[in-house]
Amino acid sequence: MKSVDDVEAPTAPEAVWAVFVGLPSGAATDAKSPHFVGQLALFGSGIRDEKHHAYKPAHFTYPISRALQASLRANNVRIEVTFVPLGLIVNGKPAKPEVKAPVRIGKANLFVETATEGK
Repeated sequence: MKSVDDVEAPTAPEAVWAVFVGLPSGAATDAKSPHFVGQLALFGSGIRDEKHHAYKPAHFTYPISRALQASLRANNVRIEVTFVPLGLIVNGKPAKPEVKAPVRIGKANLFVETATEGK
């Protein structure tokens, strides 16, 4: 599992990001990729000027086992996390992404679970 914490923006960024782990250079950035692990979207939490809720940074957790396995099979020495901005869906079609506020990720964590024999 991979998590990102203390994710925040001063105002609504009005964009969503597809998150990829170990995406090879030049590879397609679509949800069918084994490197796609989820999306990052700020709605309410993480937005400092949000008036409807008490302010709280956002937290996201992603299952990355499949993406790590694909990267290790490709003998990648370095495994990067890639955030690709996506446009909002307008009339059934994705609009060109326009990020209207910077998003800051305070920290990232990697949790590794190992299987032990007999358990």
